[in-house]
Amino acid sequence: MKFLKKLICLFIPLAKVRHRILRHDASLLRVIDNGVERKPHFRELKHIFVMQKKGCKGNVVKIELPIRSLHLSVDFESNDNTVVIHSNNKATCTIIFHDDGGFVEIGHNNVMLSCFMAVTGSGIRIGDNGLFAVDLIFYAGDAHTLLDAKTGAILNERPEPIVVGNHCWIGRGVTLTKNAVLPDETIVGIQAVVTKKFTEKHTALAGVPARVVHQGISWDASSPGEFIQKNPA
Repeated sequence: MKFLKKLICLFIPLAKVRHRILRHDASLLRVIDNGVERKPHFRELKHIFVMQKKGCKGNVVKIELPIRSLHLSVDFESNDNTVVIHSNNKATCTIIFHDDGGFVEIGHNNVMLSCFMAVTGSGIRIGDNGLFAVDLIFYAGDAHTLLDAKTGAILNERPEPIVVGNHCWIGRGVTLTKNAVLPDETIVGIQAVVTKKFTEKHTALAGVPARVVHQGISWDASSPGEFIQKNPA
């Protein structure tokens, strides 16, 4: 890797790729192969990009094999943060950590078309078998401090993690803020903003802020036509 960096500095000193490769820190990346954690092979780094601010420490990204398709960018601006992505995910995701002690954990067999996650001293935990549309935003905490104008007391201390249960379907452009919780079998409509904890399974949410609009429902990843063909009356 050091030899490769020297070649990049010599032959493409102004290219954007030089900046990206020089900042990439493969030492922060681990893979879990048949339950055993190890350093990744070079071919396993494809489309996985990890950065760490100078002076930061204690950060790690763990990827469980096999991978369906993973385009991942992680930027550590603080210490002691962890990313764990379990097997068989198809995901395009950008994650940035603004404060110490945060985490992101993504379960098995999810499809995440594109999402941005900002973690500030809290965390994001996603279950299994979910379907996540494009342009999703997860704000786990606040990037800036809110103070009482008279006393100077901090008003937005460490929040609860964002939690998404198993087999959830989240539509395009949805935002989940700190303290948001979705139980198993939840559907969230396009451009909803989830700001609180929901507890009832088999519901559909919509609106700003999100509220329950349907109860007693489930979903299937196939289209209605495909579902009818697979399940004739």
